[in-house]
Amino acid sequence: MTALVELLEACGTFFLATASGAQPKLRPVGAYMERDGKVLFSIGAHKEVYRQLVENPNCEIAGMVDKARWFRLTGRAVFEEDPAYAREFLEMRPGLRKIYNEESGLTLAIFHLEGARAQLYTMGEVTGEIGL
Repeated sequence: MTALVELLEACGTFFLATASGAQPKLRPVGAYMERDGKVLFSIGAHKEVYRQLVENPNCEIAGMVDKARWFRLTGRAVFEEDPAYAREFLEMRPGLRKIYNEESGLTLAIFHLEGARAQLYTMGEVTGEIGL
């Protein structure tokens, strides 16, 4: 398990920041997994966040690790083409199957961050780089 996955687990829910034109957008996210040497995230392909990342893949993920520490992960979203990743997300998180299924027609979009940089902060100061 990478240090990043350990931090994501400590957070539970973390936040994904994108941009819509000049307006920043922030939303809570909690679905991730580590596979094939990458940390993968899932979002709904029908959602505004997906369209924003397609238009501008630069994004940030941030989360509180505990009361005094938080992290920031910055990179470019690269969407995965292999449908096996989406199937695995649905197996890992059965609650998602209530939303993303053949009946609803909704699908998951899976991405990882390329050129990612992760930093850990304590009380506003960078206290280290996170191994990716």
